[in-house]
Amino acid sequence: MKPSRVRSTSDLLSLLDELVSASDDGKWTEFYLDREKNCPFFVNKPDRVLVELVQQRALPGRKALDVGCGAGRNSVFLAREGFEVDGIDISPSALAWARERVAEAGLPVRLLEGSVLDPPDSLVPASYDLIHDTGCFHHLPPHRRESFRSVIHRLLKPDGLFSLICFKPEGGSGLTDLEVYSQGTLKGGLGYTVAELTHTFDPDFRLVSCQGVSNEPEESPAFGRDFLWSLLFEPLAAD
Repeated sequence: MKPSRVRSTSDLLSLLDELVSASDDGKWTEFYLDREKNCPFFVNKPDRVLVELVQQRALPGRKALDVGCGAGRNSVFLAREGFEVDGIDISPSALAWARERVAEAGLPVRLLEGSVLDPPDSLVPASYDLIHDTGCFHHLPPHRRESFRSVIHRLLKPDGLFSLICFKPEGGSGLTDLEVYSQGTLKGGLGYTVAELTHTFDPDFRLVSCQGVSNEPEESPAFGRDFLWSLLFEPLAAD
């Protein structure tokens, strides 16, 4: 039972969750039920920037977490590249689709239902060499950014890498944080400048690189859209 009065930070966060979700029609379980809808990231292709990261950069190890894994397109790619992969998502319908893709590929991906903001105990702290997020962060309400940053930092190995793909300002709804709460919705997700993203992930992370994502042609084996940023962070030790 939810408290009727705010008595803690946890109570306040829960109250704000309710405020934002009350009129937000972005229900992810329903969203993934219609697999034929015209949605760019329903394609069964990995992110181009993730492909380049894995193939061109020496990573410290081969264990990866796919945050907001959706239908599993990046999880399947990482497993195919030899990673031990965990994928987590809040949507049962997305995970059902992901399990079909994983089974079709014959790959050992562990798929977990839940929120990365409150990760299950099976996601062991400091155990991931690579954490990849394409589309989770920019759907978080403002009051959950700090929690997200903290969880990613806790799960990542000290020498690991955090790869983030999210909306540029023109790719998001254009709402300010105040408007998110006054209107009770993110309207499809928030866009960010590089300065805002760097500030959000400081002091737990250092920005290694940032680039705009390019549009990938239909025949490309990888996915990319030019309304997205691709950022790579490395964790910083706690003071």
